[in-house]
Amino acid sequence: AQAMCEWGQEKEALPVLVEALKCDTDKARLYTMIALRKIGAKARPALPQIETALKDPDDYVQRVARAVLAQLENK
Repeated sequence: AQAMCEWGQEKEALPVLVEALKCDTDKARLYTMIALRKIGAKARPALPQIETALKDPDDYVQRVARAVLAQLENK
């Protein structure tokens, strides 16, 4: 999904990443958040879900969510 976003197909791929943020596995949510960070401004439509991740039970997911939000504020 990250690659598709980078290739301009975020309309199809971003919902996949948003859905992955609901995964039971901490690592899956973390890698999803990292993918959102890498796609940068294209992740803007997922802002509500990124903000929700600030309350994720996994500290690493929270940290990357803060970094994504900071990155999007600067663009």
